[in-house]
Amino acid sequence: MINVSFYNENEIQDELLKFAVIAARYQEKWIFCRHKERVTWEIPGGHREVGEDILDTARRELYEETGAIYFQARL
Repeated sequence: MINVSFYNENEIQDELLKFAVIAARYQEKWIFCRHKERVTWEIPGGHREVGEDILDTARRELYEETGAIYFQARL
């Protein structure tokens, strides 16, 4: 089981975050992805790479899982 916690911006040190989970919308609809190893729909997200800023992790994961190139990312 994984413990999930939510934090406000600047409430936790960036280097302590291990995953980025992205709640994204396109044309007023929420984005969900189907994982190739599961049958469930999930929101984009994934593991942080070594030395990577968590916002860069979110941008990379959104691109990798949806192909999104142009977007606004904010905490």
